Amino acid sequence: MDGASRVRGRLLVGVLIIAALGGCNPLTAIWYLVGAPEEKFAPEVALTPPKGKKEAKVVVLISCAPGLSPEFIGIDRMLASEFNRALSAAVQANKEKVTLVPTAQVEAYKADHPNWTAKAPADIGRQFEADYLIDLEIVGISLYEDERSRHLLRGRTVIEVSAYDLTKPNDEPRKSRYETEFPRTGPVDAFDKTTLKFRETFIKRVAMDLTWKFTAHEFRDHFPVD
Repeated sequence: MDGASRVRGRLLVGVLIIAALGGCNPLTAIWYLVGAPEEKFAPEVALTPPKGKKEAKVVVLISCAPGLSPEFIGIDRMLASEFNRALSAAVQANKEKVTLVPTAQVEAYKADHPNWTAKAPADIGRQFEADYLIDLEIVGISLYEDERSRHLLRGRTVIEVSAYDLTKPNDEPRKSRYETEFPRTGPVDAFDKTTLKFRETFIKRVAMDLTWKFTAHEFRDHFPVD
């Protein structure tokens, strides 16, 4: 049997096993079955230490656009905490030379400067002597499949992402938009999970997704089983 035939055979067996057992991510399993290497995707924005520095210092700003429902008051702080935690763990795992300004310090700055949203993000970053600033604005968020009937939970959000390289003040920030639905497989019955617990799980998923813009991640991470 030649190499191609062996690969096809492994794929067929793998698909049959997955179909029989369930609970496994088919795309991830197939990736391993064909013997592919565990390559990593490069980030959209690499947080590379500037010349002459051992580490890159990064500050994260998260805000909510006007008009969000009052039930989401504080969601920016929740996302900030989860995003910083996820990004810190990821850069450590990748052995990247990055240090994040603690969330508590950023929140203290916000409290001391009530008009901070009127300031240029890059100027705020320089207050922390940071090399990079990650600016995330939550422009839309919901937790329900249908707002008129809240018995089905499904998270949706739209976040505007701006990344500033503060070592290059003349450069424009790198901008992108993040949108997601969670779970991707369909809504969850509210009787099975409280709204608060669901919101916590949803925000953790969003935070993890957003880290991929700034640190390397594995192919299999693109196919989570929600």
